Amino acid sequence: MNEINRLQLPVEIIHQILEEFENRLDKHFEFTSITTTPYLKASSYIELIQLRLISKNWSKAVLQFYFRAICVAGSRRAKILLENWNDLFGPADYCPVNTLTIRVNWLSEEQEEEEADDICDKEDGDLKEGETDYVGEKTDGDLEEEEADDLCEGINGYLGEEEADDVCEKYYDEEELTPASMDQLVRVINLLGTNLKTLNLHFVRSMGVSTQLIEAMKTIRNLKSLSIYGHDYSEPGTAGRSDLDSISELFTAIPRLDSLSFHYTMLGTLIIKPPSLSNLRSFSYMYSDDPLGLSRITQTSKDTLKLIQLDAVTEEDEALYPVFEPIKNTLEGLFTLHFTCQIHTDVRNLHFPNLRVMRTECVEELTGEIHWLNVPMLKNIRTLITDLRHSEGYWLAALEDAGVDALKKVPNFKHIVFVKDQDNQDRILDPKVVEAFESRGVQCHVLIHALTCDEYMELDHKLNGPVK
Repeated sequence: MNEINRLQLPVEIIHQILEEFENRLDKHFEFTSITTTPYLKASSYIELIQLRLISKNWSKAVLQFYFRAICVAGSRRAKILLENWNDLFGPADYCPVNTLTIRVNWLSEEQEEEEADDICDKEDGDLKEGETDYVGEKTDGDLEEEEADDLCEGINGYLGEEEADDVCEKYYDEEELTPASMDQLVRVINLLGTNLKTLNLHFVRSMGVSTQLIEAMKTIRNLKSLSIYGHDYSEPGTAGRSDLDSISELFTAIPRLDSLSFHYTMLGTLIIKPPSLSNLRSFSYMYSDDPLGLSRITQTSKDTLKLIQLDAVTEEDEALYPVFEPIKNTLEGLFTLHFTCQIHTDVRNLHFPNLRVMRTECVEELTGEIHWLNVPMLKNIRTLITDLRHSEGYWLAALEDAGVDALKKVPNFKHIVFVKDQDNQDRILDPKVVEAFESRGVQCHVLIHALTCDEYMELDHKLNGPVK
């Protein structure tokens, strides 16, 4: 064995080092939700790709980490990906991609016939000078730092239209950023979907899926998480339309789904067919004008659903009861923006025997009042998650005005976790708040960034132990 080979680290050790290195890199935490985990910042990808220069083994290992999460922000990026992906990045059976985010437009068969030529013209049209050179340089698979970043921004998290535009503004003008076509999405799934765990679909002008995509989804071995973002395309002045029947068929193709995020306001006609969503454990949704579709989801998943996230700022009374009533006996974690605005009396008066973790930002109008905690729904809460910047003042005032027995009706409430945002890392929790809580038997904790919903549940377990 020569000296060079003797000094080579085993591949397993390289992977362990990269796992730890990736965990320490800067991430975006602002879009963390039930179905997503924080994704790396652009500067972190640069740091990661530089490690390819160490050796050939390191180069191969780094690529597998680099391409764990891919964002296809438009038709051109899909085209580049489809034309240049090769086995260097991961053979089909060992594809490293486990998270795919794609901006896509659904077209009906009639629309496809009418608009296919226009879409092809946009895909095959005027690439910018740097992009033309870039496409031609991908024959040997030897990625330089900037080229690897150009091929696909590794992104694992929420991307709205504006965020996706920001990701790609280095390469495209905003008006040129045509979403990927349904055909491109099918081809990307067939190329990269074997080991996919998370799929984020951001529908731009219309929402729905083709029969070809449904068939492609069946080839994914173990998809755990699906996010669907859309708009109400039936509103006057909006382009495109939606097809919830095709979404229902999509759910039947992935019956083992663990997490679902459905951000669309018109779900009344959504039908859930067995065995769809029968294993669903977590569900994130926005306000819906018609709660019928939402209630069908929770009714179908009532035996397994443990986590709920409400992303809308306000809700209507009638939109919540049929959604929450079926899962009152299984719900363990509730993640809201403003509990006092989103959860109204009819739901608060329900008994949730297993609800142990809740996240909320407190409402300023309630300063000096703490009675909202004393409701049947929250009786068994053990851990409360809240934002440090927005809620510290509320809690200080509320606890000063409240009596020493103010939390007596929530006897299991033992921990409150304050979360810092990226712009307030130097902020320190007021000692008066700590003293006020500790005098009532509640310990205070501070996190430097948000966690995923699953991580909050794990934190509760560490702080309180198993549920008795």
